[in-house]
Amino acid sequence: MLKPALPEDEALRQQALDGLALVDTLPEARFDRLTRLAASVFDVPIALISLVDQDRQWFKSCQGLDVRETPRDISFCGHAILEDRCLVVEDAAGDPRFADNPLVTGEPRLRFYAGRPITAPGGQRIGTLCVIDRRPRRFEARDRLLLDQLAALVEHELCNRDRDRLHRDILDAAPDAVFMVGAEGAEEGKILWANAMAHAMHGVPEGSLIGQPITTLNEAETAAMVPERLDRLRAGEIVRFTGHHLHADGSSFPVEVSARRVLFEGRPVVLGFDRDISAQQAQRESLQRAEQRLTLAMEGGRIGLWDADLDSRRVYCSETYFSMRGERPSKEGVAVDYAYQSCHPDDLQRLRADAEPVLRGQADRFVNERRTRTADGGWLWIRDVATVVERRTDGTPRRLVGVNIDIQAMREVMEQAAAASQAKSEFLANMSHEIRTPMTAILGYTELLDGDEAPEDPRELRAAIGTIQRNARHLLAVINDILDVSKIEAGCMSVECIDTEPLAIVADVVSLMQPAARERGLELTLLQQTPVPAVIRSDPTRLRQVVLNLVSNAVKFTDEGGVRLEVVHDPGRACLQVRVSDTGIGMTAEQCERISRFEVFSQGDASMARRFGGTGLGLRISSALAAMLGGGLEISSQPGEGTTVSLEVATGAIDWVALLEPGVAVSRLQTPPPVTTGTVAGEAALRGVRILLAEDGADNQRLIGHHLRRAGAQVLVAANGQEVLELLDAGELATVSLIVMDMQMPELDGYGATRALRARGCRLPVIALTAHAMSGDREKCLEAGCDDYMTKPVDRARLIEACRSGLEYAALRRIAVSTNRLRE
Repeated sequence: MLKPALPEDEALRQQALDGLALVDTLPEARFDRLTRLAASVFDVPIALISLVDQDRQWFKSCQGLDVRETPRDISFCGHAILEDRCLVVEDAAGDPRFADNPLVTGEPRLRFYAGRPITAPGGQRIGTLCVIDRRPRRFEARDRLLLDQLAALVEHELCNRDRDRLHRDILDAAPDAVFMVGAEGAEEGKILWANAMAHAMHGVPEGSLIGQPITTLNEAETAAMVPERLDRLRAGEIVRFTGHHLHADGSSFPVEVSARRVLFEGRPVVLGFDRDISAQQAQRESLQRAEQRLTLAMEGGRIGLWDADLDSRRVYCSETYFSMRGERPSKEGVAVDYAYQSCHPDDLQRLRADAEPVLRGQADRFVNERRTRTADGGWLWIRDVATVVERRTDGTPRRLVGVNIDIQAMREVMEQAAAASQAKSEFLANMSHEIRTPMTAILGYTELLDGDEAPEDPRELRAAIGTIQRNARHLLAVINDILDVSKIEAGCMSVECIDTEPLAIVADVVSLMQPAARERGLELTLLQQTPVPAVIRSDPTRLRQVVLNLVSNAVKFTDEGGVRLEVVHDPGRACLQVRVSDTGIGMTAEQCERISRFEVFSQGDASMARRFGGTGLGLRISSALAAMLGGGLEISSQPGEGTTVSLEVATGAIDWVALLEPGVAVSRLQTPPPVTTGTVAGEAALRGVRILLAEDGADNQRLIGHHLRRAGAQVLVAANGQEVLELLDAGELATVSLIVMDMQMPELDGYGATRALRARGCRLPVIALTAHAMSGDREKCLEAGCDDYMTKPVDRARLIEACRSGLEYAALRRIAVSTNRLRE
């Protein structure tokens, strides 16, 4: 037995106990009510308010014991006051601290103890409120909470506070519904008090239950039992039952009720604790449904049971065991060797390796996957799982029980996954080719231009520069395709619905692709088969992207002959069709089916991709965009004859739109584009403007600064956001008209620098410059306080135009501010 140690504040604790003057005083009803309540709530024979004196524990209130004190050395409460929280001993006989305690080995034969320390007003633990049972029992978290609340009530009683209010507060905080119901006279069966949980459980306002018969909360069957249960309570019985209560919305829910007749304020009442067991009942029903589903799964999932008796050398099998093999069930089962006899020859060695250790008594179970012969001579993949359930005296198995699980579909899925992985690997290899090939040209020609062998002939020099630009644009196109696919897969791609001129877009694409077609000796023609709306409601940028991709593919995969575009309007279906036909290499039915799935890593033939180039992303993007434009793509092809891809898009409501007769599209091709003079990126576009360029990359500092200076600007450079703020503090930004801010910089990035500028009152226009081009990046820049957004690589014309727009907007904003001030 372990004697309780003395608390570190024992002297102060004893002083606080003495100051309360409770030890050796007469019983008091207010404390006796609490121990009776504790005994009732927890359904225990003993409940005590124990005060731990210098060498004894003395019971201020005692329910279920005839003694008033016991020695402190053998007290459970002496241990409890050493704890901050509740001390719970669920079985004292099994606890080495208390197993040989005389209170356990002798009367009162204590087995269960739960004691929560009681603190004096100064915080010293002077005793406990404890509940005791003569049998072991569990004490859940809900019980601990309730004991804490009752102990708090004892502490408040010690402070002589408003006891009635505290009773209600404690019970109001109970996790279950608590009812106090009249037990005699006119009050019999009526609700005298109910806590907050009782009102919430029934969906009614607080206080509305008072005075109502308890039967109004019960379903008819539960209400009919109320008189009989009141009789049992009058006889002193603790009544427990499950029933159904009614919610204010008319629905019912299951409850678990525990009730006992007690004296409260000198009158008999019924104290009831009701617990909503909807969740528990739902869990039980869920388990039942799970068992039913498991049974159905065993039947519908083709799982065959078998039981092998190794003494008789017979295996008794379920009907599913035979049916999954296409065989008729047999009550005699099969021979033990049937597994070997029906096994695929290629899997037999693995089956023996898995099964033999179990048959020799060296393992308890085995798992094997193999093909087994079916009645029609085919093969079925199964997983065989077996466990030894009975052994002979020498340790070898006498009986095994196992299951055969049909995994044919899973194996097929695995093969498909392997094929998909192979397709992905081929795609990545092709992507590497698409990136490394132009990089080779770019790096090679830049080394050539930088070396001693740089061409002196201006034509050769322009050709080298053109090669670098062409390959760089190809790399940018590859990156844009990857970003588009990422947006599509993430569901972030969006399209506009604005006025769109379809014939102008188609004619523009044909004009753009004519040089490439002529270079390959192909004829690129445009046919307008029907009257076509002058304007439809769509996204012109995305429509142009799809048509350009289809025509580009047709030209790429055609060696001789030509490519034809046909434009057809179907007013009945409110759609526009653009058919792109070529006389190229065509595709087999298998290749066409693979392409028609429009998967990210799917290409008709990896060898063709290597021959003709391309990432395989274009059709995936085009298919997704076509669907977003209210239509789709269809592909038809014949090997050696060519391919036709039909794009269909919705036109939207166009009842008011004029129809352009056939021939208009061709006439657009014959109309030369308008001649423009000058560019916004001219020499003097930013003359006299001082611009702060915040960019950490030295190469980009030189390039962007060159573009700005060429446009006439004076350029001040900062390497990071922190330098920008330092220039602001030094007054250097007073002469600056605009800031070009890179958003990814060390020390302080562009987002943080822009927020800090705005927080300090700087209203200079800020043009965000970032290599991020995913959905949401523009909004992120604008949210940080930027006025415009540009992506890298930098287009000179777009850069100068953005700066001019920012300066114009800033000027308009200054005028508006001045006007408002004049009005004021």
